[in-house]
Amino acid sequence: MSTKHHVYSVKRSLEVVLNDKFRPRIAPLELQIAYKLWLGSEKDIGDAVFLYELFKPVINREELKKWCRELNVNMEVLRK
Repeated sequence: MSTKHHVYSVKRSLEVVLNDKFRPRIAPLELQIAYKLWLGSEKDIGDAVFLYELFKPVINREELKKWCRELNVNMEVLRK
């Protein structure tokens, strides 16, 4: 992935609240899912499907489509 993707990840990162002392930041879910598909291993694709199913209610589908186009990956595998 390019620096463009890294910059986007940092600027749009999400804070995960686990407890008062540990609040890590993660890349946007849409980019994480597209990136996992781009990596392409069976495990990575499984991870992408898992994340998609788990967070389906909050995923911005248009944003996910954008990143899948950007990384040239087929998001059809997410639809089971």
